[in-house]
Amino acid sequence: AKLDERLTLDGSGTFHWREPCALEDVTMTKEDVATLTDHIIVCVFGDANAPTVGLRNLLLPLRNSNLPTDEVKKVLLLGRKEYIEKEWSDIDEFQDVYFMEGSPIRREDVISAGVQNCLMCLILSSALQSKATDPNLVDKETILSFLQVEIS
Repeated sequence: AKLDERLTLDGSGTFHWREPCALEDVTMTKEDVATLTDHIIVCVFGDANAPTVGLRNLLLPLRNSNLPTDEVKKVLLLGRKEYIEKEWSDIDEFQDVYFMEGSPIRREDVISAGVQNCLMCLILSSALQSKATDPNLVDKETILSFLQVEIS
C-alpha cells in the first residue's frame, strides 16, 4: 500500500480527505505495517453477514479539519476483508486509512498490526457476529482480542 504523503481537505473544508480509492490500494502487508508508529489500530469483528458497525462515524472526528496536520494519525483496520468491503464505500475518502487482513484474536496478526508501536487500539464487534448459544459467551471474541492486545 502506498502511504498518503500529504493531507488535503474536502470541498467543505471540514475533513481531511483524498480521492476515493479501492480497498486493494490501501491494503498493507506485514512489511508495510512495520513502518507505522503512533497509529490507531481498529480491530473489527464481522463477516459478510454481520451488520455494519459504523466505521464512518468512528473516523469522522479523527479526520476533522480542526486537527492540526501532525495530529492526524494513520488508522489501520484489522479484520476480515469481506466485512471491511461492506463499509469501504462509506470511508474510502478518508485520508491515511489502511487495511490489513487478519483476525484480532490471533496474536500473530495483532503483533503484525504493530500493537507495540500504536497510539491506541480499538476493538469493535458487530452485535450479531457471535453465534454463541450461551448469552455469557456473546463477547468472548472481543475479550480474547483484548487479551491478545494486552499481552502483546
